[in-house]
Amino acid sequence: MNRIQLCKTYQLYNFFLSNHSYVSFSFFGKEFQDELWLVNKDNPYFQIIRVTPKNQIYTNNDINRIQTIKQVFSNEFKNENLKFLDLHIGLEEAYSNYDFDVVVIEEDYHSGKELNNIFPGIYNVVHNVKDTELEIKDLLESINITTRKLKLLSKNKKQLLKKQFGSKVVVLGLIIIAVIMFIISNLFSLKYSDSASLIYLGADYKIFTLGLGQYWRLITHSFLHGSLLHLISNCLSLYIIGSILESRLGHIKFLFIYFIGVLSAALVHGVLLGNSLAIGMSGGIYALFIYFIIYFMSKRMVNITSLLPTIFINIAINFLPGVSWQGHLGGAIIGLLCFYIFEDDKTNYYILPVVFLLLIGMFVKYKMDFYIKPYYIATDNEVLNIYEGLGKNDKALDLKNKLYYIYTNDIGGENDN
Repeated sequence: MNRIQLCKTYQLYNFFLSNHSYVSFSFFGKEFQDELWLVNKDNPYFQIIRVTPKNQIYTNNDINRIQTIKQVFSNEFKNENLKFLDLHIGLEEAYSNYDFDVVVIEEDYHSGKELNNIFPGIYNVVHNVKDTELEIKDLLESINITTRKLKLLSKNKKQLLKKQFGSKVVVLGLIIIAVIMFIISNLFSLKYSDSASLIYLGADYKIFTLGLGQYWRLITHSFLHGSLLHLISNCLSLYIIGSILESRLGHIKFLFIYFIGVLSAALVHGVLLGNSLAIGMSGGIYALFIYFIIYFMSKRMVNITSLLPTIFINIAINFLPGVSWQGHLGGAIIGLLCFYIFEDDKTNYYILPVVFLLLIGMFVKYKMDFYIKPYYIATDNEVLNIYEGLGKNDKALDLKNKLYYIYTNDIGGENDN
């Protein structure tokens, strides 16, 4: 965009901000630098406007992005009939084969839908000036003043363009539970070992999960963390990604992706590994993360280059000691499938059976071909001591008998490692 085009774009942009109560929003990425977007839910004619010096060549990506933006604000404003106006600066003849209006404006020229009755004086806004740099400077100053006024007026309201930081009840709830469980596990660790404490509180530990039939551990392990760094990194990742997705998907869809990601991670981990200890919410986070990347890239609302550092970091994490890449893989698979389930902001129910059959298949494989060695008898006995220490003697005795049966009958020992 040259300076003359930039000046004329700002002229129109300032006109809508100052005279018609529009507010601005933008996208990240170099390909969007020559576009200025405006929104005003109360305008009866056009609630969304784009101002650009680009020509009128619409690719499939352009149309998909416009439709996505309309859908986002339709959900936000609870209005399915939002109108979009595409304003181009130039001397072309306006045309549109789509469900939105296109208008081309230049000095002493306009083409397309008549706008003077809707926005009086609009055709006099775009004009050439002698000192382009001074005009740009004055326009930016006016835009900044108008923007500050709008911020003051909306001080106690949700900021329109920060929908991604809207409702995050589920995200905060998951984080609070994880923090509480971390405190409890550390209190237990004052008297018992870390491993025994985590197993007692619900870690995924194959001899208890499969051997004792405590399948709820496939979910509860996600609320437990082995260190403060582990807790903070997971909670921070969940907050950043979850805050965007929960407001976009809604609570139910968000929970669905998260918990089947957790479940898939536990099953893949269990199928590929022996009697190891699995904790943490990273399986659910990976499901959300993969969904986030694919969804927003498909809508061209995120530039892939801006995500590369995050992607590489998450890949590198899998090679760290003690990190279950198997669990991350399980979560990533579910995130990919969920993209197709909730594609185009609707639920494709016909894909749901594929997900459930996959989970059932992994669970059957988990049960039929499992091995629980090596046995950590000292740790198992310490877990029983926790039960006894809390006055649950009958429960401790029952579990002790079941564990003794597993040990003596060498259940699952065929695949001893």
